[in-house]
Amino acid sequence: MPLRSAFALLLLAGLVAAKPVDPARAAEPGAATVELVLPHRATDDQAPRVQVRVGALPRGAEVVVATADGARLGSVSPFGFRNAQQGGSYTFPLPSSAITDGRVTLHLQVTQPGAAMRAPTADEVESVTLIYVPVSR
Repeated sequence: MPLRSAFALLLLAGLVAAKPVDPARAAEPGAATVELVLPHRATDDQAPRVQVRVGALPRGAEVVVATADGARLGSVSPFGFRNAQQGGSYTFPLPSSAITDGRVTLHLQVTQPGAAMRAPTADEVESVTLIYVPVSR
């Protein structure tokens, strides 16, 4: 299933709206560009986070998650999984500077030793969603 179809399934499932951005607007060659819409403005006791669910990744590969301006939020690799054939969910802090008009644009790339950076497949990145976590201020 292509990455575009995977994100369309997110919309159908009623999760946070996620859609690929026009590839011509992608800032990074070899990156998947995803635009997410915050379901509501964060309250004083909430902070938005990006949650990336990954499937199996090739040995030595990692998925790099960055904002539209290139700020790296973090990366996901299969090391530490109980079984490298299964994925997991990873949550990254989302800087307020990454949110514009209630939207967040992210770039996802797979890096692997000896290979060019590339966009992840739908099997490698199963979903990208925005969530809120409780915070105390």
